[in-house]
Amino acid sequence: MVLIWRDSGKYIDAVVTNFQTLDGLGFEPNRCVPIPSNLPQISLNIETGGMPNDFFYSFNMFIVSETLKQLLSGFPIKVEFRELYVTQKGKPYHGHKFFYANVLEEVCCFDYENSKYEATEKGIKGIERLVLDESKCQGYHFFRVGPIPRKTNRSPKSLRGVIWCVSEELATKIHDSGITGVTFVRPEDARKHPAENVAWKPDGQKSS
Repeated sequence: MVLIWRDSGKYIDAVVTNFQTLDGLGFEPNRCVPIPSNLPQISLNIETGGMPNDFFYSFNMFIVSETLKQLLSGFPIKVEFRELYVTQKGKPYHGHKFFYANVLEEVCCFDYENSKYEATEKGIKGIERLVLDESKCQGYHFFRVGPIPRKTNRSPKSLRGVIWCVSEELATKIHDSGITGVTFVRPEDARKHPAENVAWKPDGQKSS
């Protein structure tokens, strides 16, 4: 079974303070391309008080705690991790470490025939019903659904939205480890909100 990675709905206000510099060096988060070798350390300021989630987004960047990093590293996943310089409300953060997780695997498993969406010359958008061809996902534990739009390739078949998927094995491990900030849902529930109302559980039951 393939599951969709969703945030838990608990918003973490966090800003990459040197994103403009990173962008100027060719940094492309979410594109499944390697991090430029000359990239400086990424600086992240968290405005939300208290202990942050193990997972949250900042500028659509995939931010993970050291605990979640170690868990992901236990699976055969193509992913780069970059430790962040973290502040909280402008002061150095002395809690556990956080990393940018750059997932490098793209799997073209979108079912164009059975999904419901808006087709444009620049790609697929407005997906109302998501169906994946799971026969193409075998052997992958963590990936982005492709084709990913590229600056040099605006294919009508590319997916303009970002959809992250995981294997049931990885989702079970994350769920059972008490990782915070992430919820898993089935593809047919991908567009439903809030995610916790349709959350997948390892026993196969949805949350009530």
